[in-house]
Amino acid sequence: MFAPAQEILHQAGSEAGGQGCAAPLADPFNESNEHLLYRQLDSFVIESDRPLHMNLDGEPLVERRFEFKTHPRALSVVLGSAS
Repeated sequence: MFAPAQEILHQAGSEAGGQGCAAPLADPFNESNEHLLYRQLDSFVIESDRPLHMNLDGEPLVERRFEFKTHPRALSVVLGSAS
């Protein structure tokens, strides 16, 4: 079973010399980072024994299971010229 989020963030803050959790989580490509992994996935599921509070697109939700899927080419993006 995974450690509670508070424990992970507390441990991450301790490992950063008291600088909070931002320092060790700042680089997801850091191979020694035990708290954050970078992955490219088509879908993933987050499940918990307890209800999780999550804010998705401005909507507060409380669930035990969240399923995320990508929709390729669903978003058109227009980039401006580089300054």
